[in-house]
Amino acid sequence: MPERFDPEDPLFLTPNGEQREEGAFKPFSFGPRKCLGYIWANLVVPTLITNMLNKYEFEHTDAKNSEPNFFPLATVFMNHSPPIPMKIRKVD
Repeated sequence: MPERFDPEDPLFLTPNGEQREEGAFKPFSFGPRKCLGYIWANLVVPTLITNMLNKYEFEHTDAKNSEPNFFPLATVFMNHSPPIPMKIRKVD
């Protein structure tokens, strides 16, 4: 009943008569009803990465990135600033 989360609807109040929290309705976020794409990605992405690592060689094109103790970090959203230039070559 999505009407429960419309502030103008009488069902907006909880069974105790209190107002619902602003973030009470979060479809596709957590629990058993979370986004189906999340489950699919958790199954497919590890396989995709493994296949890419087996079929391609990755090489840094920037000398600074090729240093032995250089480990670029990505954020939660997996973007890196500045970009990390790379050569990708198919393994024979």
